[in-house]
Amino acid sequence: MPVYVPKEQNVIQEILQDHFSDFEEQYDDHYAKQYGKYRIIRIKEAVEKFLECGDYSKGIARIKCTNHNCDHEYFRPFSCKTWYLCPSCHQKRILLFSEHMANDVLLRLPHRQYVWAYLKHFVSTSEMMHIPEQNCHLTVFKLPPFRVQSCHHSGRKVATF
Repeated sequence: MPVYVPKEQNVIQEILQDHFSDFEEQYDDHYAKQYGKYRIIRIKEAVEKFLECGDYSKGIARIKCTNHNCDHEYFRPFSCKTWYLCPSCHQKRILLFSEHMANDVLLRLPHRQYVWAYLKHFVSTSEMMHIPEQNCHLTVFKLPPFRVQSCHHSGRKVATF
């Protein structure tokens, strides 16, 4: 029978484990005025979840193959499910969100994107006409003519050309 070997912390977890308490002590003096006094509470919760992410001693799920001919099973530790702080959980959530957007929200349209960027010091104000003084960034989407119909199989909206 295999022996449990505890998961090692990654570099980010080690840094937070060693130095987050210093940051927490200095938050009111250096950051509370700009970011808000109570934001440290949410930051602390996210850091605590992240430090426990993937730790088998904090809880596991038993995963077993549903095929009756297969007896494969394994244990998976719970994840923290935090955005931004945990690289693996954040990446998973971004991928799931983009899949949801592509499959369920956005229409399937072929498009081209053209981006022109003009720096202010290369183009005089008179040439920019009604464009604001700051750096100009213009994005143009070119779409062919289309009409939106509902798919009779899935009910999902699709574009036809």
